[in-house]
Amino acid sequence: CIWCLLALLVVSACPGSQAEDVHDHMQHNMHVPADPGVQHDGHSMHHDHSMEHESGSTSPLIVLIFNGLRYDLPDVYKSRGVNLSSFETLLKQGVRASKMRSVNPTDSMPNYWSMLTGLYPESHCIPFDSFLDSDRPGVVFHKTNLTSLSDAAWFYKGFPEPLWLANQRQGGKSLLLLPGKALLFGGSSGSPQQIGTSSNPAAQVQLLIDLMAKPGTHGKISFALMYFTEPGDTARAHGPVSKEVGEKLVELDGHLGRLLGGLRQLGMLDSVNLVVMADHGMAAVDSSKVLELNSLLPADWFENRLNLPPGAQAQLWPKAGHQPADLINRLAKSKTELSVWDVTHLPSELRLSGCRRRLPPVYARANPPWLLRLSAGAPLPLGVSGYSADTEDMRPLWVARGPDFKAAGAVVDLPLESVDFYPLACQLLGLQPKPNNGSLARISPLLTRYIGGEGFLATFAGVLLLFSFFGAILIVTAVITSRQPVKTVRGELGS
Repeated sequence: CIWCLLALLVVSACPGSQAEDVHDHMQHNMHVPADPGVQHDGHSMHHDHSMEHESGSTSPLIVLIFNGLRYDLPDVYKSRGVNLSSFETLLKQGVRASKMRSVNPTDSMPNYWSMLTGLYPESHCIPFDSFLDSDRPGVVFHKTNLTSLSDAAWFYKGFPEPLWLANQRQGGKSLLLLPGKALLFGGSSGSPQQIGTSSNPAAQVQLLIDLMAKPGTHGKISFALMYFTEPGDTARAHGPVSKEVGEKLVELDGHLGRLLGGLRQLGMLDSVNLVVMADHGMAAVDSSKVLELNSLLPADWFENRLNLPPGAQAQLWPKAGHQPADLINRLAKSKTELSVWDVTHLPSELRLSGCRRRLPPVYARANPPWLLRLSAGAPLPLGVSGYSADTEDMRPLWVARGPDFKAAGAVVDLPLESVDFYPLACQLLGLQPKPNNGSLARISPLLTRYIGGEGFLATFAGVLLLFSFFGAILIVTAVITSRQPVKTVRGELGS
């Protein structure tokens, strides 16, 4: 009984833990609403109840996403004497996830939507930066095409709810700062209010600071997201480690410093949770390692419908008279420097099979450091993403500071996934998450709340309860045994 009482007291001492399911045993297989034309292959999605907020956080959450900022680039450029004082300050004051893993494919758009819905591409069905849809012949989706990004047809009925809408639906106000657009989401309507059109990152950072300082008619913003197209654009043109990227990082460091300084002047720096992360990493290119697909495959065997530039991936359509197997068998015999698949038989780790109508019949991906070139003579990039998410150069930067995060330059050297950001953000904002592929338990080592004692207490409580259970069985068994009638056995010496 004493053991039971002690265990219950420890559990009750863990605020918000609800037995703090630190091993994710409350995960459920749940289905996310999807396009009726899209099939899912049954990967586990769950609604993690283990660490839900009790009363919600009062701390706003600001997220900066940098395109193609590899996890080690601040350190690389610091070693070269480049002054990145704001990044350095953030790394010294906050917590860093050194082994964050992007989703496959390691393109910007799939990762952007995976981070903000907690779902793999097979569920949100934005599989690449550029793709076709069999239900929309001849129409191309591309991340740099504003028409694509504003065309609601790509975001089908039942498209997963992104974080900024979840925040709005549950009573918060969200600010979305994209190149050329500042959108405010608040109130009961899902339609955003456009409050800015600047494509200048400095102006957008200042807008964010102004709104944090004087909410005015827009009200208090609880979630703000700003996306930077750099350093990825420059890294593709000049390589991830180059003078040009160093200069671009100095510029980005200035934007980060302006935000940190503005929050400090407002007295909000230590009351805001700030997450700085990238969509994926970036690898340098070896120009001698190029696979010319026009040389490996006869020209009358396939089509390059998207006219994609050289890179780590290729999407192929067999021409009339040929099947995917023809292309796959020829490529498999020709080279070992790439992987190639029929999209009807994709390996589960690619997390793509659920959106088949948006996939090419044949998908090829180079093994680093090789590149794939579909059009002879097309200029090669000097930096590239798109390799397997397990490639070290594809790891994104991920660092955070604020009242809910560990501090003082802590480094969490555990394998985390970018989909884990969604349940983490919901936790910080006090939101009820939708079913997702992320794990709050997996990413909770970044937080003070679950590692600074309560996680230990919950685990200890579980051990106590286990011992209590077996102890109770032993006690009951002993009591029953002691109450059984005792037989008197008369031996040979008895009278």
